[in-house]
Amino acid sequence: MVSLNPEVHVNLSKRIEEASHQVLNIHHYPGKPNDLMEACEYALQATGKMMRGGMLLQACRAVGGDPEDILYAAAGTEYGHLASLVHDDLIDQDETRRGQPTIWRQYSPDSAILVGDLFIFETFHCLSLCRHHVPAERVARVLEVLSRSCIELCLGQAMETPFISNCAARSQDYIEMIRHKTGSLFRGALESGAILGGGTDEQVSALREYGESLGIAFQIVDDLLCYTGQDLVIRKSTLSDIRNHRVTLPIQYALENANREEQRMLHAVFAENTFDDDLSGAHAAVMAILQRTGALRRAEQEAARYQHQALACLACLPQNEGREYLEMAAHLVVRRER
Repeated sequence: MVSLNPEVHVNLSKRIEEASHQVLNIHHYPGKPNDLMEACEYALQATGKMMRGGMLLQACRAVGGDPEDILYAAAGTEYGHLASLVHDDLIDQDETRRGQPTIWRQYSPDSAILVGDLFIFETFHCLSLCRHHVPAERVARVLEVLSRSCIELCLGQAMETPFISNCAARSQDYIEMIRHKTGSLFRGALESGAILGGGTDEQVSALREYGESLGIAFQIVDDLLCYTGQDLVIRKSTLSDIRNHRVTLPIQYALENANREEQRMLHAVFAENTFDDDLSGAHAAVMAILQRTGALRRAEQEAARYQHQALACLACLPQNEGREYLEMAAHLVVRRER
């Protein structure tokens, strides 16, 4: 499995995590217990890969900026991502995230809404703190970028509905949906880092395109992990998409090449909800079809295609540590195990 330099990645993740807790503590008043703050701290306990925040910092470095000046922006990007996960888990009724009960399951649906909302506003609060280190004009430009990304994220989430229990959903429409839902946050993070770092218009545009292509590749792989991963490794249930009858790219590819019996089985699982009482059995049956039809391999190849598109966007950047990090991140996305 390709990996980033462990020392560099761990250090970045630690710095972003420290900044995240520091800025959250601004709103915490000692001696005054607050259930919402408790839930927020709980959400921050299980840190993810900090990939978006790390890439924002390295995009800044790649164009010649100083990542130390925009640590809070990276923390804000992670807050925005975490907000989307908290709300997404509530919508999908997923009970596990990053190896622990989800916010709505651990506390309540109302708490999940509030935690997600708070994290969204924290995203913009974090960005405002960067004005002490970079020109305010750059911060204002990134405010527009982040706002647009958040809006597209919401639109993408709404676009997911036609793929529930719908075996007629088209693969090209699914790509367009994840371009909004997942590509928007990657695109926003990379574009923001380039702007805050003082990149040229060409560099900002290139990193924006890199982020979008990589985000699409990331989501395709994420969908694959529901069938090829393991619960303890990916730290969420591999049965989630089957339970929610979500017709993702590998299922669409399987439907295109399945024989009649296999098509009937896929319709029974995803459209007719026949196997809702036997999700494990449904998962095994679907896996057999995915393997026989070559759908898994085809989806992997599609993710690799978007990865190559992302890498091509880096050609205009100077050779430095930031560009090297982004190149390795692109390889990590398509070969990750969680």
